[in-house]
Amino acid sequence: MRLFERTRLPFFSFLLFIGCAVTPAWSQTSGSAFVALPRAFAGIGVGFSSTDAESRMRLGRDMSPVVWLVEGGVSFSSRVGVGIEYVRVGDVTGTTSGNGWTSSGTQQERQLIGLIRGRLTGGTHLALDVVGGFGVLSQHHELLETVCYGVCTSRTDAIDHNSPAFAFGADVTLGSNRHFSVMTLARVYVANRGDHTNGTSHLGIPWQYEWTSSVRSTFAITARVGW
Repeated sequence: MRLFERTRLPFFSFLLFIGCAVTPAWSQTSGSAFVALPRAFAGIGVGFSSTDAESRMRLGRDMSPVVWLVEGGVSFSSRVGVGIEYVRVGDVTGTTSGNGWTSSGTQQERQLIGLIRGRLTGGTHLALDVVGGFGVLSQHHELLETVCYGVCTSRTDAIDHNSPAFAFGADVTLGSNRHFSVMTLARVYVANRGDHTNGTSHLGIPWQYEWTSSVRSTFAITARVGW
C-alpha cells in the first residue's frame, strides 16, 4: 500500500505528460505519412529526477537531481521494438555526529533496464512512443566512522546489493531527420530494494546500510542516432 501511495504522483505526472504529448502529436501526424521506428538507434541524455534519498540510505539528505542515461534499441516492425536503458542517478550523502565522533555515508545507484517499445503515432517531426520493462538496480554503500578521544581513529566499510527494478514511460520526438533525432523522455522507475532496516528481522544495521523501496520520476532530453 505504501508503495502504491508513493507511485500516485509519478503516475499522474506521467499521465499528464502523455495527455500533453498526444494532442500535438496526433494533429501533426493525422495529415501526414506514418514514420516507423528506426531499425536501430543509440543515444545519450541528461535530465532531472525526483528525490528518494532517505529510501536509498536512511540518513541520506543530499542528492543531486541530475540523471545521466545511455540507451539503445532495435525494432521488429514499424511499431514494435526492444531496447536497453542504463541510468545513473546522483549520489546520496549523509552525516551525523556527536561528542568526539562522526559517522558519514555515501550511496551510489545505477540501473540497467530492458524495455519493450511501442509507437502510438509517428510523423516527420513529432512521434510518440510508450515503453515498459524491468531490469536490475545496483546499489553501492560506503561508510566512514571517525572517533577522536585524544587520538583519532577511522573505520571504513562498503557493501553492494542488487535488486529488481521496473520502468514505464513515454518518449516524444521533438525533431528528427533520417539519422538523428532529439527526444524528450518521461519515466517512472520502481526501485524494489525491499525493506532492509533495523527492526524485528534485522538488528544492528549501520544507518548507511538501511534502505527501503521507492518510486521516482525522471524527465530527460536525449539525442539519438538511428539507422
